[in-house]
Amino acid sequence: VMVTAPPFSTMFLGWAVAWLCGLPLVLDFRDDWAGLYTHSYGIQKGGTAWKKAVIRSERFLTRAASLVIGNTPSLTQRLISDHGAKASFTWIPNGYDAEDFAGLEPHHPPELPDGRLHILYTGTVFEGSPLHHFWDGVARLPQSLRERLWVEVVGRVVPGQTADPGLPGLEVKVRKYEPHAQVLSRMLGADLLLLTLGSQADETRVVPAKLYEY
Repeated sequence: VMVTAPPFSTMFLGWAVAWLCGLPLVLDFRDDWAGLYTHSYGIQKGGTAWKKAVIRSERFLTRAASLVIGNTPSLTQRLISDHGAKASFTWIPNGYDAEDFAGLEPHHPPELPDGRLHILYTGTVFEGSPLHHFWDGVARLPQSLRERLWVEVVGRVVPGQTADPGLPGLEVKVRKYEPHAQVLSRMLGADLLLLTLGSQADETRVVPAKLYEY
């Protein structure tokens, strides 16, 4: 039984199926999970009950697996160091499917004003991939330059994160999650694709999958 995540909750379902059927379990980490709480965010000793639960869950699952796959050598080494168990460990990098782009046409939003630089951010806006540093930089621009930008944010915005700073002259369009092919068309039509990492994220362990599509 092979489970690729996130969402990491699916790993519990995979474990249950493997246990009921007497089959080996393979866990594929396409992103860091407990490491964000035990290392990057500096709460290895302590933290709230649910964060401790994440750490215990990852340890239980990796020790129940026959094979654990990380998406970077550093993430794989972190899993070994934190939960070293009977499982075998290896790594396979994230990537993209070229076929997903076949036949797609660039999408240019009809509401995009002429002459504006179209900046696109896709995915979740959260602590590990925030936008506040980008907004701080845009805030330093004179309003005459901000008026030449058009920013589009497509995805989920976690509470407490800012998707539109309301800067004078800056137009931001925030959209909810869309079908994958539709987002790829938006990528093809944008002038600039924006990817961020939080200042606390370990960039050797966190390589967003969308980087390959970008």
